Amino acid sequence: AYFHDHSLVKDFLPQEEMEKILDGETVIVAPIPDPYSDKQLVVIAAPIFVYGKPQAAIFATHPTFYYERILEVSKFGGHGYSYIVNNDGTLIIKSTHHQAVKTAKNLLEYMKGVKFEKPKNIEVFVKELLQGKSGIASLKVKGEHKFMAYMPLGVNDWYLLFVLPTEPFMGKVNQVMLMSVALCLEIILIFTLLMLHIKKTETKNKEAFYQSAFIDPLTESGNLNKLKMDLSKLLAENKEENFAMVLFDIDKFKVINELYGFRQGDMVLIHIANVLKSHLREREIYARFSGDKFLLV
Repeated sequence: AYFHDHSLVKDFLPQEEMEKILDGETVIVAPIPDPYSDKQLVVIAAPIFVYGKPQAAIFATHPTFYYERILEVSKFGGHGYSYIVNNDGTLIIKSTHHQAVKTAKNLLEYMKGVKFEKPKNIEVFVKELLQGKSGIASLKVKGEHKFMAYMPLGVNDWYLLFVLPTEPFMGKVNQVMLMSVALCLEIILIFTLLMLHIKKTETKNKEAFYQSAFIDPLTESGNLNKLKMDLSKLLAENKEENFAMVLFDIDKFKVINELYGFRQGDMVLIHIANVLKSHLREREIYARFSGDKFLLV
């Protein structure tokens, strides 16, 4: 799938993701460069169903800083910070915290130089990521002890990682653990609400797309695109039947517009569409073809 504005063509949706959409799945794609700026974009794409089958896709983009703001919510007096990573360690959404990793592209590569404290080590941590498990690990980074909580987000193979220095809370370890888990759940809730908002927006966009693609805005009846789609289904379901097609227009319609104005002319078109709709029988369809022309099958 491509951005295209006659001066720029940019492939923004990998082929395997496009195949998922055409199989009926909604996908969220890891950040890609915005072709019109230096920002990074997260792409959310969903299928458009016609008669129960995915026929096209609709997508939206969000800049990554939109999600970074969610992760910027102050945690434990500003000591804690979060990442969103893939289960292979690839950084999806980076943290803007001053202690967070800024330059590494893969967190697992960076963590090879980090000391894990027993009973967990880097091998166990990597294995649990690949298995989709949640957990808590104790680390020593540049001489500082930290807790790291991690849990899957349920989106692709993405994980939420929350890092918290232990020093300010050494006397309250259990409380810190509970608060860490509660905060992670809160962030997941925020992320879930964001996904629901995206889903709601996606539904509205689908409805708007359907209206613009298949409905005549004046008569609110089907347009030629809608008739073609309905006719294909009608012929497929009635292969042994014969059908007739009638194309007609309104005599002296130009005179109506000139004598009574375009508003009255529009009312005539709406009335014709309503008459056709009210008298249709089973396996009969119609559409406003163009201007004062109507097509009836």
